[in-house]
Amino acid sequence: MMSRMSRWLTNNVEFNQQKLMSNPNPASSYKNYQDLNLVALSELFKNRTTSYKYLLFLAILSKLKSSGFASSYSVEFRELVIEMLVIAWYPANIHYLSFGTQDKIVRTLGDLNLEAGESSSHPSVSDINQIRQEIRHQDIDEIVKYLKRYVPFRLILPFFKDELQGIDINHGVDTEIPKLAVAKFDEIKPIYCFDKPNKSQFERLIFHPEWINYIQVNYGILLNWVSWEWLQYMQDCNPSVEVTHRKLFV
Repeated sequence: MMSRMSRWLTNNVEFNQQKLMSNPNPASSYKNYQDLNLVALSELFKNRTTSYKYLLFLAILSKLKSSGFASSYSVEFRELVIEMLVIAWYPANIHYLSFGTQDKIVRTLGDLNLEAGESSSHPSVSDINQIRQEIRHQDIDEIVKYLKRYVPFRLILPFFKDELQGIDINHGVDTEIPKLAVAKFDEIKPIYCFDKPNKSQFERLIFHPEWINYIQVNYGILLNWVSWEWLQYMQDCNPSVEVTHRKLFV
């Protein structure tokens, strides 16, 4: 019998690498995206040990959508971390799912004073907005500093595989990627670069306008894809519980 996860994948997620490289919008031709590295996009979650990449990409999609896919969009990394915590709040605080032994997201949520939505298993949009405001006005500097050390660099690492050959994955890449992303923003076209080419000094992510356009056109496919990847990761972290889409998203 087909599992609930398999049914969810079959019925709701049409993503695969071929679809990611195709353009579902008949009004636009594929040639509009021929300069974008869609193979690198499909490899964003190839290596993962924590929830951070999934939550960051989900936060990016959320922020881009709320901006109306503005063609010159940038966002403070702190705002993305707030959105990551908002997305994580529901599976962590309502369904008590594990995010993995190395993951600091659940611990951070436990340290925050969050009141909205805690008494309901079905929080409303208003509850989620209130949680977002509560997180925004609390001290999250520790988790922002921790995630800033490597997460935004590791997410876009697939775009720089050739340039990073021979560089130690555990020490050198996080220093080199912000430099490469800024210097080769119009040549390699990663999804985003940084306001400063220094891993410890940057404050904002600056999104490439061609990727903003691609994400806008293919938003549904990308959201389904990352949702499925996120579900698979969370199922691995919670082998004794059936993790479903409804346990991850309000």
